[in-house]
Amino acid sequence: DFTKGFSNTIYTGSDNWASAYDADRIENLKAYADHVWGNDPGNEAYVIFEHLSDNSEETELANYGIMLWGNLNHSFNQNTMGYSEGADVSWLSYQNRGWNNPHVVGYMESHDEERLMVKNIAYGNSNGDYDIKDLSTALDRQEAASVIFYSVPGPKMLWQFGELGYDKSINCEDDINDGSCRLDEKPVAWTLGYDNDSDRLDLYNLTAKMIMLKTTYPSTFNTTDFSFSLDGLVKRINLNDISGDFDVTVIANFDVTTQSINPIFSVTGTWYDILNNNTPFDVSSSSSTISLEPGEYRVYGTQPVIDPNDLDSDGVPNSDDLCPATPIGAIVDVTGCPVFTLPSDNFLLQISSETCRSSNNGSIAITAQESLNYTITITGNGVNVSDTFTDSYTMDNLEAADYEVCITVDGQSDYEICFNATIDEPEDLSVLSRVSNSEGRVSLDLSGSETYTITFNDQVIETTNSSLTLDLKVGNNSLKVEGKKPCQGIFEKTIYFGSNMTVFPNPVTSNKLSIYLGNTDLKRAHVLLYTILGEAIYNNTLESKDNIIRLDFSPFAKGIYILNVITDVESVSFKVIK
Repeated sequence: DFTKGFSNTIYTGSDNWASAYDADRIENLKAYADHVWGNDPGNEAYVIFEHLSDNSEETELANYGIMLWGNLNHSFNQNTMGYSEGADVSWLSYQNRGWNNPHVVGYMESHDEERLMVKNIAYGNSNGDYDIKDLSTALDRQEAASVIFYSVPGPKMLWQFGELGYDKSINCEDDINDGSCRLDEKPVAWTLGYDNDSDRLDLYNLTAKMIMLKTTYPSTFNTTDFSFSLDGLVKRINLNDISGDFDVTVIANFDVTTQSINPIFSVTGTWYDILNNNTPFDVSSSSSTISLEPGEYRVYGTQPVIDPNDLDSDGVPNSDDLCPATPIGAIVDVTGCPVFTLPSDNFLLQISSETCRSSNNGSIAITAQESLNYTITITGNGVNVSDTFTDSYTMDNLEAADYEVCITVDGQSDYEICFNATIDEPEDLSVLSRVSNSEGRVSLDLSGSETYTITFNDQVIETTNSSLTLDLKVGNNSLKVEGKKPCQGIFEKTIYFGSNMTVFPNPVTSNKLSIYLGNTDLKRAHVLLYTILGEAIYNNTLESKDNIIRLDFSPFAKGIYILNVITDVESVSFKVIK
């Protein structure tokens, strides 16, 4: 422990951790190792240092035959928590360090480092419903970390209960950042009910399987012919068998979103999903990508790995298997016997909704890739129909509603697949118009159709937008909106937009009435004046000056009048008092 201390050099200042290359220290340590190895040459001991010096010194010690601890706690925890910064775990590889021999004893946890699960639950990343702080999710990500950890060639150290996702802090329980409790007694795993937690047992079994692979197939899992991509959150390891033809490809996604990865398979053909009952996987191209969900991992091999306790790799132990020779990849029941099944894409379901509201002409169509004797049952909204088909089936004249479609196969009593089918009907066209007189515009909010045809004055507009703004002209504006289907209805409206014409003063004083024609360039207007009883007493066309017409009111007696002003673009009436 801390073998950098075996030195006669005094280190001070910034290098007080004695990490710099020290030739005298190296000679001391080599001498100690030689003495240990010389004690029993026929049963050579492992010499392992916690050295943690510059790589130049560790390289010399490693190449001499000494193994050194490799602390990957922080890097692996960044992956399990779902953060890309500091997630590179390639320092686990002796080749990446430039060493001749696999003498990195890598570890993810130790007596000095916080438990990965503690920080997963405290600080784990999330995306939508996917949350690493969730215990089950956090344990699944420990599985992904273990797959990568044990697949990198070289020795490993598993700290106690890491295989069960131990989640009690090395520090204080109430404050995981408080180290004052570091030496307090911590509960052991078998007092915490871990043996009854299926998620923890999944991690336990996965760890056992990876250790079995590493020890049973050393020419693959301790190969010298390997490559990897371990710097980002999506990781890949390629292990090429140095004495046989059992190649392995390992992939894992530590992101919180679905990611695609190119596994770079060494050969095309059939590979086997080793951790998924050796399910066959066809590789037709070495450049094809695989999509992985957050926290998902895969270990593919060019050969199946047969578990002696499950000789046919169907997931049912030999002692419970009533059909002990099912082919690899077969789907079986709890007794290990094959279950009839069809490919997930065997049925194509096509739904046609009603063309118009209450037209009752929706349809459900089923097409089968494999021709068999099928029975289809369609239920819902008062419908309960059963029929047979071999390749395809269509049911027409359905109302808009929710239906259940179930299919069985003759002679296969345990097989049934069901789909939910929803037949819709188009909405009625809906148009909300809002006029802004200050801006001279009309805003439209549209719904009920995929496309809209808008006829505005002499302009025709085709749009898929649900909102639109149009400029108004002075006077009457014609608006017509139609949806994709005539049966959805038609919206029509005439919008009047004035020029802000006004009269003043009103009541009239000094026998002079001014008529402001608004924001226009009109030179004249036709003016009519009526008594309150409707008798026309004035009718004349008057010239404007600066958009104002002045009307002499001296001929008219006191009273209430109706003034009508007609221009080339509009006709406006006012009540005038004298």
